[in-house]
Amino acid sequence: LFPTFHSSSFFMAENIPSDDDFEVSTTTAGKRKEEKEKEEHETKRKKVGGADNDIATFELGNKRRATVRTFKGRTLIDLREYYDDGGTLKPGRKGIALTLDQWKKLKEFVDAIDKAVA
Repeated sequence: LFPTFHSSSFFMAENIPSDDDFEVSTTTAGKRKEEKEKEEHETKRKKVGGADNDIATFELGNKRRATVRTFKGRTLIDLREYYDDGGTLKPGRKGIALTLDQWKKLKEFVDAIDKAVA
């Protein structure tokens, strides 16, 4: 039902920059901006009339959502595209469900990803 994530094939150690490769600046203005962005994301967070196992859903725009849910006793972060089925949005096949360990690993790379796309 959910795609399998193989961390060994996705994150190759030689392709991952170390923390030494980046400079981190923590200015007061930067902290305020981060706090404001966090508040904006929290206001977009809402419980949608989804399945009973949905804990929280975050609208990402363009019929895409990030949903925290439980499946077979495991908590998953589901990033998925939805489609319109007669006025009701339903989850599509395009997406990925990450376990908590995979989610934590992905979060470690957020700064490096931001720097790569900048």
